[in-house]
Amino acid sequence: MHLHRITIAVNNMEAMVQFYNHVFAANLTQASSPLFYTGTLAGFKLFFCSNTIPQIQADKNRQQFHFIVDDLEATLHQVRQNNGQIMGDPTEEDGMRAIGIIDPDGNTIVLLQPI
Repeated sequence: MHLHRITIAVNNMEAMVQFYNHVFAANLTQASSPLFYTGTLAGFKLFFCSNTIPQIQADKNRQQFHFIVDDLEATLHQVRQNNGQIMGDPTEEDGMRAIGIIDPDGNTIVLLQPI
């Protein structure tokens, strides 16, 4: 068994494409219509689907990604520059600096950098 792709139902497509392309280098490009974008996220296929199609009603994400980054400060700069939010100050856990961020659609993500 292996993971085929990650699909995210997106409310604000333009902001989300910009955020994931600049913060995570996802290389998202329009697929068959402006309602779909494809790219990669940490080596996995990433698919954005406009939330107008599945009409998901979740107020917040039901999954949370944790990404190890090479330069936490540079990544946080990209988060700020691309309509993301930073949740508090970095903490230390398991030999890593950790901080939560929020993407433009309100999904939470944890960024980690080895100490």
